[in-house]
Amino acid sequence: MRCFGFPIFSLLAWFAVASAEQCGRQARGALCPGGLCCSQFGWCGSTPDYCGAGCQSQCSGTATPSPGPSGGDITNLITRSMFDTYDAFIAAARSFPGFATTGVDATRKREIAAFLGQTSHEATGVGYISLFFISTEFYYSITNKHFMAAILLLLGLLMPSLEIAGAQSIGVCNGRDGNNLPSPQAVIDLYRTSGIGRMRLYSPDPATLQALRGSNIELILDVPNPNLQALAADASAATQWVQTNIRNYYPDVRFRYIAVGNEVDPNNGGTTQYVRFVLPAMQNIYNAIVAAGLQNQIRVSTASYTGLLGISYPPSDGAFRENVRSFMDPIIRFLVNNGSPLLVNVYPYFSYIGDPINIQLSYALFTAPGVVVRDPNNNLEYQNLFDALVDAHYAALGRAGGPNLDIVVSESGWPSEGGNAATLDNASTYYRNLINHVRGGTPRRPGRAIETYLFAMFDENLKSGAETERHFGLFYPNRQPKYQLTFNLDTNQLKKNV
Repeated sequence: MRCFGFPIFSLLAWFAVASAEQCGRQARGALCPGGLCCSQFGWCGSTPDYCGAGCQSQCSGTATPSPGPSGGDITNLITRSMFDTYDAFIAAARSFPGFATTGVDATRKREIAAFLGQTSHEATGVGYISLFFISTEFYYSITNKHFMAAILLLLGLLMPSLEIAGAQSIGVCNGRDGNNLPSPQAVIDLYRTSGIGRMRLYSPDPATLQALRGSNIELILDVPNPNLQALAADASAATQWVQTNIRNYYPDVRFRYIAVGNEVDPNNGGTTQYVRFVLPAMQNIYNAIVAAGLQNQIRVSTASYTGLLGISYPPSDGAFRENVRSFMDPIIRFLVNNGSPLLVNVYPYFSYIGDPINIQLSYALFTAPGVVVRDPNNNLEYQNLFDALVDAHYAALGRAGGPNLDIVVSESGWPSEGGNAATLDNASTYYRNLINHVRGGTPRRPGRAIETYLFAMFDENLKSGAETERHFGLFYPNRQPKYQLTFNLDTNQLKKNV
């Protein structure tokens, strides 16, 4: 956040110069009452900030500055309705007798505003936002409209960099492999009313893209595996793909990532034919995005999965299988060069059913009562399998030349029926705990929220594979929820723009 300091406070100074200040050239040469100094920005005071560099008048100290009119107690300006912790703030303020007690009300308000701005600059997380939004009543009571505009501009510049805990970390995958699913518009309405602010869409469905217009839902849009060869072979085909599926909807649709291919694996007979097309297709799509001037808004990546790891235990030894390094290493270089994260599908469920003797169910469900794994290489402690799998990927990325790459968990879920440990209770526990957990990061990267997409929005009755594949939905096809989950996003943020 420090990078914002100089330009933002320079802007505040600029707005102050342009407004109806108290003295100096900003106030047609007026002098400050009581021998107070006139600062370079046209405000009266007696501290070095007013009387030092840039002071315009009465700076020599020949006049004896008076303290100015007493403004009274701070409670004259700050009311109980403005604070959740009003009494604590007032007690703290009163412990500094000179704080916001001298001068006219406008001056005192500016002193409080400056304090709140600095405090919020130093704070983080929810506290950061709370301090800025102590009260719109207070900020609108500041008589200087230009200063108010500066405060709002400051908020506008800072707010995009905030990661509100829980609110912006969770999305849901929107699979369409069913013959009984709601219409695209009904699906988007359900996302919005449920407070789900992000979606992954596995192919560019025009009806869904149209329904997303103005919804404020951020989107991962996939390039399906069967389309990779054509896009890899022909740059003009990639340009047309971007025109048809991105530019025709942007900016009404908030595209976040393009996932070029999903779980392509040199050792999986169902996807080996796509291996040599993934990176060229990524490059052509990226070039088309650059040509459209959208490279800073939309990132190009691919969706990997834990099956590409050869080592995942302990997490710090995480490494890709040797026979996939020639496939993954160039992709990682591409991501590093272009500032994109790696998308990874992470399923503790499949790890658990693959080795239920050595993996505890509680470890997979985030319900273990204590540390289960202590990494001998770095002493990091793991209480759930999700963190261990994500950190194993971070270690693998480091060994492949991407130690600073971010990971987006592009799928994670638990089935409600159809197989071992697939129950409504287990699935509800997993989803609820995952939503609450990802805001805190992993042991390897603590405090950094993990952008995560739950799989999936609905049970999909036409999905191929094991019976469990058809029971990952958070909702039944009739739009009734299977589980009581809170996605923590204010649904007002997802109202249709009209």
